[in-house]
Amino acid sequence: MALPENVPSCICAAPKWQGHGGSFGGMSQSNFKCKGCDRFGVHMAADGGNLFMLMRKPGEGLSERVADWFNGTVLKTWRANKAAFDEEVSQLRALVTPLTPEADRNTAVARLAELGAGGPIGMLVFPLLDGGVAEPKKGPLLLGLLKTIGQWEPNWKRRVSDPGSEWGMMDAPDAIDRMAVLKNMAENALYEVKRHSQEILDALEAHAAAGKKSWYQTGHPASPIPPQVPGDEVSVWIQNKVDGEWTWEAVDAGRSQEIEVPVDPIKLRHAKLFNEIFEAVGLANKTRTELPNGYYKDQFKNEPWYAIAYGDYTITIGPRKRVINIKMQRKNNEAFDSSVVKALGEKDGVTCKGGPKERECLLHAWGKDKAIEYLGTMLDMVGVLDRIVGSID
Repeated sequence: MALPENVPSCICAAPKWQGHGGSFGGMSQSNFKCKGCDRFGVHMAADGGNLFMLMRKPGEGLSERVADWFNGTVLKTWRANKAAFDEEVSQLRALVTPLTPEADRNTAVARLAELGAGGPIGMLVFPLLDGGVAEPKKGPLLLGLLKTIGQWEPNWKRRVSDPGSEWGMMDAPDAIDRMAVLKNMAENALYEVKRHSQEILDALEAHAAAGKKSWYQTGHPASPIPPQVPGDEVSVWIQNKVDGEWTWEAVDAGRSQEIEVPVDPIKLRHAKLFNEIFEAVGLANKTRTELPNGYYKDQFKNEPWYAIAYGDYTITIGPRKRVINIKMQRKNNEAFDSSVVKALGEKDGVTCKGGPKERECLLHAWGKDKAIEYLGTMLDMVGVLDRIVGSID
């Protein structure tokens, strides 16, 4: 929750806030009301950005239009921002190895430090400092570490990456003793390495003495300017760290109209998943009709369902909660024998529908591989039926 003193002041003559807030769905929200003019403000923060919205008219809350803009434009922009950030971190981390040319490796470390990926940098760089690179080449690596001191734990627990843990790190008794490595270099290394090592030790000591808290998660991207701000209703600020301090930047609503709304990563992941499914069963070149999501109100059309014609049949497929819903019907709504679908669903213990004289068959697939298996089974089934009918005729 953001504190009243940590958000921009109201535009009236009495900029004093009263507020409350909470967290939900990976996002924190803090609502504020000006004690002087009753203007409403809201601070929203997530992995992809931070912003503050101030309603222009006193006494008015968040309108449906502004809420739709935030949910459909800001959140989409933040998700795209975080996805691009994570991809850059992943590519940079892959360069921090003894096999990477020195210049490329040092550039990657410096960039990771700028991005705030402190804990992961330490885990990658220390094995290099402990013998993975030649002595004169350690200086740039140490400078990269120096930028990440605020993300080191004062009690010197040795840690390694663990994606399954809450903080992405875990204790590791066999990990390198970072303090011992630094002390050894501060005492015995060449001048540049010695100096940078001592600077890190001094900074760590000051950090621990001040009782500052540390964290191990990969850093967060800078808050992007949100596109198409409804400036007639709200004033907007974005929040970023500059030289270690949080600062606010007012957004020019007019210029924001020129910024394109990015494609939502949710939609990209959705399209990728179903493209792979259709490719695997030979439907990649078939015409698809997008349908509204049949499970929830997909207001921004990120996860549509698809209808595909296949001979005399129509296939409808799309996500439903944690499964993929696959349904097949005959175009003239006549019954057909889908016993094989019923048997397959019962064998796997999933929701299914089918039989000797059903007008539709249905399976709920858990994951891409099962969706490919089930959809392929349906296609094979009706292909055989069509061939049998054709031979009779």
